[in-house]
Amino acid sequence: MSTKLNLFICLCTLAFFHGTSAYLRHHEGAGHKQQQQQQHKYGQCDIQRLTASEPNRRIRAEAGVTEIWDQNTPEFRCTGVVAVRFVIQPGGLLLPFYSNAPSLTFVDQGKGVQGLVIPGCPATFQSEFQSESESSRSISDEHQKVFRIREGDVIPSPAGVVQWTHNDGDTDLVGVSLFDAKSFHNQLDENVRSFFLAGQSQSSSKHQESPEGFIGGNILSGFHKEILQEVFRGADQETISKIRSERDERGSIVQAKDLKLQIVGESQQGGVGRRGANGVEESICNLKFRYNIADPYNTDFSYARAGRISTLNSNILPILEFIRLSAERVVLYKNAILGPKWNVNGHSVLYIRNGEGRVQVVGDGGEAVFDDVVKRGQILVVPQGFAVVVKAGGEELEWVELRTNDNVVSSPIAGRTSVLSAIPVEVLANAYGVSERQAFKLKNARKEVGIFRPFESREEAERERYDVV
Repeated sequence: MSTKLNLFICLCTLAFFHGTSAYLRHHEGAGHKQQQQQQHKYGQCDIQRLTASEPNRRIRAEAGVTEIWDQNTPEFRCTGVVAVRFVIQPGGLLLPFYSNAPSLTFVDQGKGVQGLVIPGCPATFQSEFQSESESSRSISDEHQKVFRIREGDVIPSPAGVVQWTHNDGDTDLVGVSLFDAKSFHNQLDENVRSFFLAGQSQSSSKHQESPEGFIGGNILSGFHKEILQEVFRGADQETISKIRSERDERGSIVQAKDLKLQIVGESQQGGVGRRGANGVEESICNLKFRYNIADPYNTDFSYARAGRISTLNSNILPILEFIRLSAERVVLYKNAILGPKWNVNGHSVLYIRNGEGRVQVVGDGGEAVFDDVVKRGQILVVPQGFAVVVKAGGEELEWVELRTNDNVVSSPIAGRTSVLSAIPVEVLANAYGVSERQAFKLKNARKEVGIFRPFESREEAERERYDVV
């Protein structure tokens, strides 16, 4: 009995030490891997200099151009965002595609029709078309969301949701999209991939330089014809060849001038009202996917001789809570200033729409990582925590910020609601080595919130005080 007990204890001890050793080896390896990932992550954010840039790659198609910003700059690698601009000519159709990362698109110019297909949602829209074989007979078609878009609209798109765009206007339709590769919805690496349901892979076109990332090919072209014929029962071989995009060199934006779409309830497709959460309506199938941030009615802050701000977050458009993105539109009047401020919980990607102005960005080293003039068509990435100040030039400056959080909190350094105004005078006096009187002046130098009017003489201030100006 004693021998058996001793043997049992020995076996248990061996099992314990073996299990403990394996556990430690596993966690040591996991810890080392996590440390490597953190080193890799933080190594990417060693930003010494920011740049305001324009797209460095242009991919031409039959009816438009896809322009992509350089993803290999330190600020794009650090923040994990990808910026793309689609230019769709009149009559052009951006073919249906989905991405592994959520996106937010700002309509910079033009108008058109947008379609979205959300997995698992019913086809609640209906339209009719004439049968080619029986011209007198109308066929009813069912599909998902189709709505009109125009300049100033912001359109969110979750990862895996198919989207397509048709330009039925008379001018180019231009949309600037921000894809968030670091989103928790993206289970792949930090590269944004697009998966098209039609068209030929532009990287395989004889006339195109092979682009890195984003522009993908037609996923149907990779399946065998026999499989597709079984799946799409009744389709002949010619149709199967066409959906596989064999010998199709039109690219991802094709000409579709004859495309006429029926927009159901078009008069009701106006701006999205500000409303609270509703348990029934908050189903993703019923959520709104458009908001016009350029509409004067949607202005949140307006200051005479300074500028105005329009903010779009998940309180206004609930779908943004799902994709964790948001937007803001800023218009600065002549010589007005925004900031300095920093984002507490997100990155900002500034797309300059009109005018020009000077921007300074300061990092954690206390030195400016950007100090230059920005112009129309450029993008400037401002990482989380980096302080930024913008001053308009001799004309109005307008930009749209696409942000990597559905409710970004900004902390201003000056002004009525600034961080300095919330610190005791005695603390400021000791921190800066100034008198308490001087510290008090710093706290109360500006009574505006966020946007400051240009410096004015005492005489100008007196005239404005008595409403002469």
